[in-house]
Amino acid sequence: TTTTVQELVPSRGQPTAPALLYFDPASSASSLELSYSQLEQQQDAVARALLERGVCEGSLVADFCDEGPSLVVAILGILRAGAAVVRLDPTQPRARLVTLLNDCRPALAVCAESGRPALASRLAGLADHPPLVALEALEAEGRGLGHSLDGSCSEESLSHVIYTSGSTGAPKGVACERRAL
Repeated sequence: TTTTVQELVPSRGQPTAPALLYFDPASSASSLELSYSQLEQQQDAVARALLERGVCEGSLVADFCDEGPSLVVAILGILRAGAAVVRLDPTQPRARLVTLLNDCRPALAVCAESGRPALASRLAGLADHPPLVALEALEAEGRGLGHSLDGSCSEESLSHVIYTSGSTGAPKGVACERRAL
């Protein structure tokens, strides 16, 4: 049988072993280590909160998290909920963000709490923009929920949507299935 991405973290037999090591390039003294158990708890909390908010298999979730541990937790949580990730850069020109959001129509958008005010300001006035939720809020919300996470998405379910540069006109979304990962 094929192991899906959302099954990788829980399937590890060493819960205290390092799953994620992050060294902040801006600070030589700053680093973070998450064990498999910690990473699983965080991704599952995010997945439960997303399910509580109506996200399900086939939903698209925009991910505006900065590179680093929060990005990994967000992606794994979105996949664990059965949804597909639409990775977007909050520093892109507003017109491009509007085009991409209007094209993919995500169920919601996830970002770091620290970037939420600026991103909310950039999306203000945008008709039908998705609810913008801080990853930290999703983690806190999901810790108290008891949704079962069976991870039973099919290999044909979407894992992510990536956009072309738009060099020939409008950017085009490319939908990728879970089996492609």
